[in-house]
Amino acid sequence: MKLPSISPRWYIPLALIAFIVLSLLFRIALPYHQIFTDEGIKYASNDSYTFMRMVDNWVYNFPHVTGIDVYRIYPGNPGAVGFSFFNWMIAFISWLLGLGSPSQHLIDVVGVCFPAVLGALTVIPAYFLGKTLFNRAVGLLAAALMVVMPGEFLGRSILGFTDYHVAETLFSMTAALFLILAVKTAGARQLTWGQFRRRDFKPALKPLLFGLLGGFFLALYLLTWQGASLFVFIITLYFVVQFIIDHLKKRSSDYLGIAGFTLFFVALLICLPFSMPGYIVIGLVVAMLVPPALSAVSWLVTRLRWRPYFYPLVVVGLGAAFIAVFYAVAPSTFNIIMDRFKFIFLPSGATAATTMEMQPLLAPDGYFTTGLAWGNFTTSFFLIRGWPIPGFGIIAFFILVWLYIKNRAEDKTLLFFFFWTLVIFIATLIQRRFCYYLVVNLSLLSAYISWQIIWQAGLKKVTLRRQEAAALKLEKKKPRKESGFSIYHVNVILAVIAVFFLVFFWNITRAKDTASHVYYAPSDAWQASLVWMRDNTPEPFGDPSVYYDIYEPAASGPNFVYPDSAYGVTAWWDYGYWISRTARRLPNANPAQATEPIQKVAVFFLSGDDATRDEIRQELDSSYVIIDYDLTSLLSKFSAVVTWADRSQNEFAGVYYYVDNNNQLVPAILYYPEYYRTLMVRLYNFNGEAVSDVAPLVVTYEDRATDDGYQYRLLTDAYEATSYQDALDYMAEHASENCLLVGQDPFVSPVALDAVSDYELVYSSDPALNSADITDTSEIKIFHYTGSD
Repeated sequence: MKLPSISPRWYIPLALIAFIVLSLLFRIALPYHQIFTDEGIKYASNDSYTFMRMVDNWVYNFPHVTGIDVYRIYPGNPGAVGFSFFNWMIAFISWLLGLGSPSQHLIDVVGVCFPAVLGALTVIPAYFLGKTLFNRAVGLLAAALMVVMPGEFLGRSILGFTDYHVAETLFSMTAALFLILAVKTAGARQLTWGQFRRRDFKPALKPLLFGLLGGFFLALYLLTWQGASLFVFIITLYFVVQFIIDHLKKRSSDYLGIAGFTLFFVALLICLPFSMPGYIVIGLVVAMLVPPALSAVSWLVTRLRWRPYFYPLVVVGLGAAFIAVFYAVAPSTFNIIMDRFKFIFLPSGATAATTMEMQPLLAPDGYFTTGLAWGNFTTSFFLIRGWPIPGFGIIAFFILVWLYIKNRAEDKTLLFFFFWTLVIFIATLIQRRFCYYLVVNLSLLSAYISWQIIWQAGLKKVTLRRQEAAALKLEKKKPRKESGFSIYHVNVILAVIAVFFLVFFWNITRAKDTASHVYYAPSDAWQASLVWMRDNTPEPFGDPSVYYDIYEPAASGPNFVYPDSAYGVTAWWDYGYWISRTARRLPNANPAQATEPIQKVAVFFLSGDDATRDEIRQELDSSYVIIDYDLTSLLSKFSAVVTWADRSQNEFAGVYYYVDNNNQLVPAILYYPEYYRTLMVRLYNFNGEAVSDVAPLVVTYEDRATDDGYQYRLLTDAYEATSYQDALDYMAEHASENCLLVGQDPFVSPVALDAVSDYELVYSSDPALNSADITDTSEIKIFHYTGSD
């Protein structure tokens, strides 16, 4: 039976469909059982819970949205809620599938699947970017790499990671694609402002359509993440430089002015109805005016017959004057814009120190390492794991720059690709979170060099021979008699195999590992604890339906008054969004990084005296405290609490070394009395009960240094005292030595502890649900304040 043949025009669409299906398999099948669990549907990140909290409310009130979220943080200003296109898409799809009344289960299913679908869709703009910048083959290779590129991008687009990061990547790369197409077609058709004056619109239709689509996706990007102003900056920077190059080459730059104005005008028009922050609107207005202004300056300089190099001087002068006037007229807005860029390129403070995604890519722990770069991009970044040898993407970038300079490339879009890649690369080196942006650029670059390897290895020769044979056939000449299979075919096969193992293999293995682990979903113990809190604690508003109420933005700030029944739940800020959505209670701190609440919670947890504890508790209006194992662990989140409280971990514990039987230095953590006196340790480790059965240990140590200058403390003796007084007497006898009273076990205090008055343990999670490395205690403990204010 003869099988039906497939037309060659279907090869690429079928390949893209296959890539999308494969992408969905990676992103949904591998993490499936960690998201759909016996404890219910979970989300794979903390921030997912605040997005879905809004989705819950918006679906219930669709198409209306609330102006503030009263469950966000307590006490104080609940804060205005800006429009998020990412949230709106989930709400709309849920509302549509549920025929206007979706169940909570349907909302959760749509919510957890949405990032995986967006991640799979990125293969489409990746293909067209590769095709537009290079050729179809590069586009297909880039699309395939987007499927399996591991690290931040894959991790943020798996099932349950319901955060707008994957939407950022999709919308930014699509906006870039249409910008490139707009500039290319406008340049090819030599658009000028004069054509519009003559009403000759036909040549402009296609460039304007691409500009409109570019502005549309740029607007969606801005409505998804306000930090998208970075991309506005990249595009504007490109236009400025390209205008200067065109003028120096005495070429008309009208096409740039038309493409740029269209792009930013459409983005501004779409964003205006959504009450965007002022600095974004101003940024778009400025960006919109820059291309026509540069075009006008170019025309004026030419008309005045000034020498070409005067143009960049005039542009720089006008730019400096604008900045000076802007700062003088609107200094607060100017400072906001500068702070936004500073937050990206110069992050600082406790937020930067304790937030993992803000760590430098090549020095996350303060020293150089290639581990993160390899984990995100493998051979696209470093060719060999552990060695700072540039990988295919980095090599391709420098090759393209060299070729552009050498050949004085007429393809103006390569310059945009250069600035796009360079700025995102710098941002990624400073903050690892931008890895999910850089994945697009490195996929394109790696695809380009992979194609060059295959092409130069023999495919170029094979293609030329086929073209020669086809030409001879058309001329009805007999082609040379040659074997259908040549050494060039062998070279192509070997090159394809080499590219697979050098570029794709490492990504596939890493991607499988990345997608198989959901690191930031709440544990079963957390999930059960939050459900218990929702079912067994008083409603903060007296009525559970308030969760779905909508408020006008004017109700925020001092105009909003919480009812007397409202109360706070004190937990570390990591868990605030879980408390808001799953428990439907009011957290005292959350991952929004509001500095003052986090600092108060940190000082509260580390407080060693009742006066400090009670003062802060009253400020927080806290009725419940949730503490988990990680919070009191020196190897986990204890250091973050110390950092936010502006204290040193050396106040609470230290690392000491002893010599084992093999004459090797072995580290040991020893806990100081101050550690055991902190509120969170007294509550979690000892359930708030008095401790009289103590196990004091007195250690003697010497300060030493290794040959390379590393300072450490070597234990020389240890005395197990029978009582606290015995330990004091021993230390008095050895006053001339370095002696310390310490504990070896965080759950066994070396000093007596008073009971934590006015707090009672009301819930402990089932130890069988523990995810932490503990077996004899519960992972989560909830305490209720029983005193009176």
